[in-house]
Amino acid sequence: MEPRSTPDETPSPYLPPRPSGDPGPQDRQEDHHDDGPAPRRRVAGWVVVAAVAALVLLGALLVPWLQSSSRTAPTPEASVSRNPSPGVDGIVARAVPAAQQVPGDCLTDFEDIESASTVVECEKAHQAQLIARKTWPESASFPEGGMRGPAEEFCGQVPLTGSPQAQVRIEISHPNQATWEEGDRRVDCVAHALQGTLTASLVETPVVEPSPTPSASASPTPSASPSPSDG
Repeated sequence: MEPRSTPDETPSPYLPPRPSGDPGPQDRQEDHHDDGPAPRRRVAGWVVVAAVAALVLLGALLVPWLQSSSRTAPTPEASVSRNPSPGVDGIVARAVPAAQQVPGDCLTDFEDIESASTVVECEKAHQAQLIARKTWPESASFPEGGMRGPAEEFCGQVPLTGSPQAQVRIEISHPNQATWEEGDRRVDCVAHALQGTLTASLVETPVVEPSPTPSASASPTPSASPSPSDG
């Protein structure tokens, strides 16, 4: 399963406002085919330049880069085993599907947030890291404004530990209405180095939020059908 979004009139306090006239990610979504499996929306978030030993909150960043794309939801795959004692190459597991990646995983052979990657120890050179994941409850209804806002708010609050001269883009994967109706509740936040590689973890502790109860969740609430752009 995998990408999803509707722009808010008032920008989230954790995100920089989108420039006037700039089309939102949903405006650039590719057409879906009725005869294919439901797509999941990916939102490539904002670009940051991390500093050495700095603790950076994404809400304080000033250089936004928002885009989205749709992908065909992958078929279920067999569980990939992990090496508890990696060798000198630091490889923990190869070809790990996105749904089997664990928050904190450092990734090589990275193509995009929806694709399988090789998991390595974080001190080894890598291109990306799954920094956070949140799962909404099965009982929750798809929010009226779509999942983009709640997903960006969640990922936007994840603090990053700096990496020297690393330009990082935050990519966000979240459900659209079609995948939500199929049981998709997962939001993933991946930090991706645009140039070069990373050689350390970007988070002291990856953020993992289990399914909150509807009353405790400040994000999705029962609602009417979303706008067509979220489908």
